Amino acid sequence: MKYIFGILILTTLISCSTSKQVNQTNEVVNIDNLPERYFNLNSDLFEIRNAGYIGKDTTIIEYFETGKIKSRTTFAVDSDDMVSYLKVGLSEKYNDQNNLIEKGNYGLGEYTNCCTGGLCKQFYSFKSGDWQYFYSNGNIKASVKYEIKHFNMDTSCEGDAQLKFGYLDLSKSTFYDEKGKIIEPLVDLQSELQTVKYFMNEYQEKVLSIENDKIVENINMK
Repeated sequence: MKYIFGILILTTLISCSTSKQVNQTNEVVNIDNLPERYFNLNSDLFEIRNAGYIGKDTTIIEYFETGKIKSRTTFAVDSDDMVSYLKVGLSEKYNDQNNLIEKGNYGLGEYTNCCTGGLCKQFYSFKSGDWQYFYSNGNIKASVKYEIKHFNMDTSCEGDAQLKFGYLDLSKSTFYDEKGKIIEPLVDLQSELQTVKYFMNEYQEKVLSIENDKIVENINMK
């Protein structure tokens, strides 16, 4: 979304759905790299640079009723020192037999959207680097590598946003059947492993997936 736009003299912020005019200057700016003053909310919740997320995080361990570990997940902590639902860093999931089901790292990304009242930043999690997946009996299912690529995604603004997202590098990934034999992955499995899910709040789950070379966002109700 490489829009360059002029900023006209306005008395208030106007709707992003019809224009990219957001302030009272004649400055020309790029909507993908706006200074913080152009955003009406969420502008500084998380600090992200070219190298990735550099803010605080915390690890939360979830348990089954039996006392066995269900998950060990790292979450980003926002600028108000509140633990968010955004995954960043190491994440592990286990089944009730105490077998590891998946292990890998998440990155944190951001993009510009048009929210009620003006521009806002949206944050999201994506898979990156080396991941391992296992069958319920503990046998290896897949050892994969996610390369970071840029994909377009529809937003409330005119045009698309560009998001960094983890894409399976099949040349550096290996898949196995339950007996340990190397196999070719089905398309459905590839799609499943590239999909990212995380809760936005107690009731809503965000699902980001790759469809037709674009990021598609869906919200599931808990």
